[in-house]
Amino acid sequence: MRRFIAAIALAVTMVTALAPQQAAEAAWNAFPYGQCTWWAVNMRPDLAGSVWGNAWHWSYEASWSGWSEGYTPKRGAIVVFQPYTGGAGWLGHVAYVTAVGNNGWFQVSEMNFPWWGRVSYRWTHTGWGVSFIYW
Repeated sequence: MRRFIAAIALAVTMVTALAPQQAAEAAWNAFPYGQCTWWAVNMRPDLAGSVWGNAWHWSYEASWSGWSEGYTPKRGAIVVFQPYTGGAGWLGHVAYVTAVGNNGWFQVSEMNFPWWGRVSYRWTHTGWGVSFIYW
């Protein structure tokens, strides 16, 4: 069953990665355009000034700034992937949660994964090194 679910998740990831992309509206924020951090603040401008720096540190910064954070996906939350978790590189990754499925699965809208400066969507899963910043 797990292999079947993994195969479905991979297929959905591949289809959404190859789907035509919309250009993101350029809105000013403190993060460099094209990076995952830029997209996350673009989707959640309420976090501007509360989070800074590399993605892996966002959950700590949000907590220090008084934002609620946890390990359960919720639509509208920012997901923080620690380094080398959920496809993240050595600086971590952040994305916007667009939908929540069953058994820990959730969909994200993200930038700089897999292409720089492009918005993409994929389904991913909760687990070690995955946390969420709520509103």
